Amino acid sequence: MGRNTLSIDQYAAVARSTAIYPEAASFIYPALGLCGEIGELSDYFLPIEGDKVRIPENNIIAELGDVLWYVTNVALDLGFSLKTIAHQITDGLPCDTFGALAFARLKRRDNRSPFLKLAIYSAQIAEVAKKGLRDGWGLNLTVAKRALVVAALAEILVSLCEICEKYKISIDEVAFRNNKKLTDRQSRGKLQGDGDQR
Repeated sequence: MGRNTLSIDQYAAVARSTAIYPEAASFIYPALGLCGEIGELSDYFLPIEGDKVRIPENNIIAELGDVLWYVTNVALDLGFSLKTIAHQITDGLPCDTFGALAFARLKRRDNRSPFLKLAIYSAQIAEVAKKGLRDGWGLNLTVAKRALVVAALAEILVSLCEICEKYKISIDEVAFRNNKKLTDRQSRGKLQGDGDQR
């Protein structure tokens, strides 16, 4: 592995250790947070008509990392490893790093914008979370609902890989920097709060 490469399992362990929300909010909190982060990411990239997108690379990497963190914790809250989600993309081929995942998904699933796909698939997850909250079943999802969430998470990971490819960013670097940010905040006792000044 390269200097700034983490295994998918290493990334997931740190993402989980920095998940600070009540157990009663499992699945619901990260599902809604995923929608919020995808909204922030899309807002960076979708310019007002006629404007050019000029985003500092650090901002892009930070926003992609936040989305990755929520994908990871949605999966973990439902009892799936991030590797399970990755195997949905690679059709079961071994995949230990995000870079290997990005390489394995070279065959695109469709030609829609990755930002459109992020919106579609995060909305599917939010719909499952909403109904679970309304109907009081929380994590007691049916097999079909769990399969829907896993498939949507896989499509979100594919979209993240496509965005990284388009903007010539390493998804391994995204995971590495996100872990670094989170472990720094964790060591300073600043995981909770708003904004990047934590």
